[in-house]
This record gives sequence, structure tokens and C-alpha cells, in this order.
Amino acid sequence: MIRVLNVFQVLFLLVFTGICGIVGSLIMLITRNTDWVLRYIPALWHRVVFAVCLARVRVYGRENIPKEGYHIYTSNHESSLDIAAVVRAVPLPLYFIVKKELRKVPVLGIYIRLADMIFVDRGNRDAALKSMQNAARLIKGGKNVIVFPEGTRSKTGELLQFRKGSFKIACDGNIGVVPIAIVGTREVNPSGSFKLNPGTVKIQIGQPIYPHDHPEFNAEKLADFTRQRVDEMRRELRSKSKEN
Repeated sequence: MIRVLNVFQVLFLLVFTGICGIVGSLIMLITRNTDWVLRYIPALWHRVVFAVCLARVRVYGRENIPKEGYHIYTSNHESSLDIAAVVRAVPLPLYFIVKKELRKVPVLGIYIRLADMIFVDRGNRDAALKSMQNAARLIKGGKNVIVFPEGTRSKTGELLQFRKGSFKIACDGNIGVVPIAIVGTREVNPSGSFKLNPGTVKIQIGQPIYPHDHPEFNAEKLADFTRQRVDEMRRELRSKSKEN
């Protein structure tokens, strides 16, 4: 019975995601207004996603979202649901740095291109550097960027090493980094699986980290410092789960 329910849940989410992608793409083609689409289409999408998954979501630390300026938001990555979790937690238009393979995904690839998201080629160092430079221009142009610096989903739940590309942008441009920790998405939707389980997703937004407050940091040290902050917040969220 549960497997049958999962099939219907997954099929519905695939169709609904496709509809959101088509509607968003059409609006961007007509209006050229990506910020409006990225504010409202994902807001509708994440509500439906978590409702269909029968998952509750709790967000902590929204007061830490900077009210001025543009930043790089960084989060751990354990499940496909992390994207929905991030857009649920941060009520701002967010521009993702995504792997180039998504360019070929029907509907989604078109939506991502129209929204001016940044594709990165992880296997090509020069191309990856160019992608990071494009991200820097995007931020300086007034956009908030979100990146999963582990580079891939953690299959064990352990926090992987943070890649330093986005942190080099932060150091070079003195751009603030906002750490985000997510727990629970892996239990609701295990990595590499279509299985969906009822559960609670918890998200903690940390205080921004500004390179000018840490002049001794290079990109690697900033990446390690941010990773440590995210890991601490994950532990705090797990403690809250045990208390509840």
C-alpha cells in the first residue's frame, strides 16, 4: 500500500514540477521578469511538495537573513528535497549554481536557462572558474545566489568537504556568506531513491559570515569555517529533534 502511495506521490510531483516549470518559463518569456517568477513560483512549488510528501517543515533563524545587500547562501545537501527546503526557508529570489547536466533535462533545463541560473562543469577546471566568475557578476548585479558547496548529495548523512569555488567569490568580492543547515530531508526522501516518508524537516539559517571580519581567511579557510558552522547547526537541529 505504501509503495502504491509513493508511486502516486512521485508521479504527481513530477507532473506538478513540470507544470510549474512551463508556467514559470512562459511568464519569463513574456515579462522578462525573473525575480518575480523566482519569488512566487518556487513559493507555490515548495508548499505543494512538502504537503504531498506529508512532511512538516520548521524554519529557525529567519531573523538572520540580511535585510540589505546580496549574499551567497550555502547549505548542506542530503536529498532532492533540499532545494524545496532552501526556497521554503529563504523568502527571496534565489539563483542556483547547478551542474551542467541539468541543462538537458526537459522543461527544467529551459526554466533554469531563462531564469539566468549558472551551470557549472565540475569536470572542467577552466569552465568551472568561468562559471564562478559569472556567479560573481550575478551577485554584483543584485542577485542572491544559493550553492550546495559539497558538490553532491551526501549518501551517508555525513557532511562532505566544502568546495572552495563559491568562497573564492566571497573573498575576492567581500561578499557575505549565509550558512544554512538542513536535517530531515534525507529521512523523508533518501538520496538516490524515489521513496517518500512522512517526517519533519528542520532548517536553521545562521548569521552571515563576512570576509572583512576575517582578513586572515583565504577561500579554503572560509570554506572550512562555513562548513564548521553548518555542522554545528546540524547538531543543534538534531538536538531539537530529540527534545521534541
